[in-house]
Amino acid sequence: ASDQDSLDRQMDFHGLRPLLDHAFGIADKMGASKIDRGRELMARSGVSAKDTVLFGDTDHDLEVGDALGVRVILLAHGHQSAERLREVHHTVIEFEQGFRS
Repeated sequence: ASDQDSLDRQMDFHGLRPLLDHAFGIADKMGASKIDRGRELMARSGVSAKDTVLFGDTDHDLEVGDALGVRVILLAHGHQSAERLREVHHTVIEFEQGFRS
């Protein structure tokens, strides 16, 4: 749910931009839904749902992925704990204490 400018800065900070073909933040702070942005990204990229992975850090991100029909990996370095995320999904990644955000 980061706006595009914040997402771009985060990707640059962590060196992720070269690893991704597309990354869509929300268009504005008032925000189109994540589902709408996901549909827009998938249409623009031409990548099928079966070849798409959504990374998120909330149970809502799982709901978005399910609505889009894509695989989801939840990251336990954000808004919800690993324990909470494991209650709703089988694929949860935890980061070591030294991970910077």
